[in-house]
Amino acid sequence: KDFPSDEMRRQALLSRPDILSALAEYAASESTLRLEIAKQYPDIQIGPGYTWDQGQNKWSIGFSLTLPLLNRNEGPIAEAEARRQQAAARFTALQARIIGELDKALAGYRASYQTLKTATDILDAERVRRETLRKRLRPGETSSFTLTNADVSLITAELSRLDIHVKAQQALGLLEDALQRPLEQIENVFLEQEANPRQGRGNLP
Repeated sequence: KDFPSDEMRRQALLSRPDILSALAEYAASESTLRLEIAKQYPDIQIGPGYTWDQGQNKWSIGFSLTLPLLNRNEGPIAEAEARRQQAAARFTALQARIIGELDKALAGYRASYQTLKTATDILDAERVRRETLRKRLRPGETSSFTLTNADVSLITAELSRLDIHVKAQQALGLLEDALQRPLEQIENVFLEQEANPRQGRGNLP
């Protein structure tokens, strides 16, 4: 089964524990900065520091703010801002790494899936060929040597498909590692979205 790239990214970035933990760390550092700013500038309103970008299917973090800093509280604000920037850098790097891992795993899964499909088609063709030769052997239309060669080709095709199937399962495992969720759960999400698209997208932050 194929999975759309944008939905796979969406599921990974909205559910992986490591990205949610990094986002929580960033949110905590941002709250500290807001508190320090409020001590000095209680009337300043600051917009949200992180949002979910539905167009890019990833998190967008950080806010820009220019303050006429005074010496009385410049140190605490600067320190809080430095910690926020560090948390933002860690989050951004993690998100980029997850996207890269997911894209690579998804490409590997799709390639292995296609290879497995081709190997299955070849195996089916060898089975039909072998059965056709077996039927022709009865009236003497073909030799036992030809049938033996067909048996060998069939066994070779079976072994090849088995090997490819193992590799496809490994690729599947890498994709689940990138998602950090079983694919069965992702399939259920897709089925729910297909049944009710609005409800399927109603869980966005």
